[in-house]
Amino acid sequence: MCPKYGGHLRWPALTDAIVARMKADKDSYVWDSGLPGLCVRLRSGGTKTWYVRYKREGRDRWVKLALVEHMDVAKARREAAIILDRVVQGEDPASDKQRAAEAKAAAERERVEAEKRAAEAAALTVSAMLDAWLARKRAEGKLSPKTLEQYDRLAENRIKTAIGDRVAAEVRRRDVEKMHTDMASIPFEANRTLATLSSCYSWGVKNEWSKANPCLGIPRYAERARTSFLDAEQIGRVVVALDKEAATYPEDADCLLFLALTGARLTEGRTLRWDALDLDAKTATLHEHKTARRTGAKNIELPDGAVGLLKRRMSAKKTDDVYVFGGASPRPERGVEHAWERVRKAAGVSVRIHDLRHTYASLLAAAGHDLLTISRLLGHSGIQVTQRYAHLTKSKTAGAANDAAKLFAVRPNERKPSEPRVRRAAWGKMREAVRG
Repeated sequence: MCPKYGGHLRWPALTDAIVARMKADKDSYVWDSGLPGLCVRLRSGGTKTWYVRYKREGRDRWVKLALVEHMDVAKARREAAIILDRVVQGEDPASDKQRAAEAKAAAERERVEAEKRAAEAAALTVSAMLDAWLARKRAEGKLSPKTLEQYDRLAENRIKTAIGDRVAAEVRRRDVEKMHTDMASIPFEANRTLATLSSCYSWGVKNEWSKANPCLGIPRYAERARTSFLDAEQIGRVVVALDKEAATYPEDADCLLFLALTGARLTEGRTLRWDALDLDAKTATLHEHKTARRTGAKNIELPDGAVGLLKRRMSAKKTDDVYVFGGASPRPERGVEHAWERVRKAAGVSVRIHDLRHTYASLLAAAGHDLLTISRLLGHSGIQVTQRYAHLTKSKTAGAANDAAKLFAVRPNERKPSEPRVRRAAWGKMREAVRG
């Protein structure tokens, strides 16, 4: 026994025969006097392993070489001599080996994960990938509810019906091209569908569910701007139709009238809150709107007609009402859209609700207001968006918000709730306002 090594055994010089005969009732080390630092670790279960021990910064460091059945004494001494020589050179082989072992373990984990991802990709359908992508988008909270609703609609009605049951990794460009071509008659919808699928695949490539995005390189259809304006005669017919609609659906009719008078977007109108209004200053401050992330809060300038409309609604406001046109909750989008369909058909015009906003801008431009003024009133993210009205502008004048409301001839403060909500303007005044 050798007290220096805590009762560990030391042999004059280890040989393969001696190592083969070694046995232990408990865990112990047998040291080789032929090369200090080399030993065999004996386990009570019979396992024998070559180790090298050295000192580093006052602490014992151990390097495992191999099981004795895989390495004879001569090779163990050679390997141990190399390690101990590195120690003399100032290296720390134990740490190097530990790092190598950790790197190997990490590589093995990555290999297992890669195989797992490959197996998932081999079974993942386009529908499943779309669902995972949409769930991620909702969790991020960066997109507006309207954008998420559009993604859901395109995924369900367009993409899944065309290629939803296909394995995502096996979809090729020709498959997506066919889907896009089948929607050639509806180019806007086709392009939005392609953009949605492309965004989903870009995310899928990052998650290794597909090696490539099959949407890349597919040309989009040419899109003509869908900007439509109401002329003076059409505005007159819309005014009459709104008046009739108000008798049955007053909230929806008032919401539509507000959009026409202010150029606000549908979502801005139907979600307008009472606490956003400052009727004395004739403004409505919106903190949540389409371009809020880029432009911040948006101020809607309220013309006199809109102020009168809001004051009338305020006179009938309930204590728990939060929204101007919806009470305790925002006015449902479908309800306002259906109301517009009835108004549109009654007026004999084929324009969308959003074209009320275009009409508002066109009237401002025709009245001589510059593009910067129009851009600010509409809350555009940049003046380049307002360029579509450039051919209508003349010169800058004052009172821009009221000019756009003239044609609707609204006098909310001059009537009782039972009286017509709007009145038709004289044809001459309408033509004069349009011509500026």
